[in-house]
Amino acid sequence: MTEFNFFENIYQNHPTVISTSLAALVAFVVAVVGISKQRQSSREKNSLDFEANYKDSKEIRDSWVLLRQAAAKDSSYLVELVTKRKKDDEEARAAIVTILNEWERAANAIEHSLFDEKLLYKAYGTIVIKLFQDLSPFILHCQKQNPRVFVSFTKLSIEWQIKRAKSEINAPSQDMSKSLMALHKSYRAFNDEYKKSIK
Repeated sequence: MTEFNFFENIYQNHPTVISTSLAALVAFVVAVVGISKQRQSSREKNSLDFEANYKDSKEIRDSWVLLRQAAAKDSSYLVELVTKRKKDDEEARAAIVTILNEWERAANAIEHSLFDEKLLYKAYGTIVIKLFQDLSPFILHCQKQNPRVFVSFTKLSIEWQIKRAKSEINAPSQDMSKSLMALHKSYRAFNDEYKKSIK
């Protein structure tokens, strides 16, 4: 029996097979679109919940006050918070870690498509970029002690810096774009090497 005869036979013996197949295909497309929209709505809801909890948290507000005071000092102070761990500085250190941990969780959620990155970038892009720039001595010294610390936050802030540089400069400077891309590639290489080392 040829292929054509097979289909002709099915059509003659089962005339509803074509309409049933089309209905199944339409149902599949509708289900895929519905699931996609539901996931996007869920990401947006999760992002809005994060934003509300972040703004309403007394611990976060208090930590920001201490973080600003610590960041206003020179970078050697931030390094000492990690390396010397004096009792007098424990509150400042804990405040910085609280804020960074909150953003590490958010970065992980963005990476796993649980939060809407566009929404959070619009709301917190400047804050995340500035936070990374101000606290990079602290972050880098923490990562010397434990390479896993604040990796997702670091990745997110670098990606957002690149995104910001691309959007702010109408005619991007070749040097700046190359520098940011090199920074991004270096981070990726570091992350890949780290993953290989823990296997």
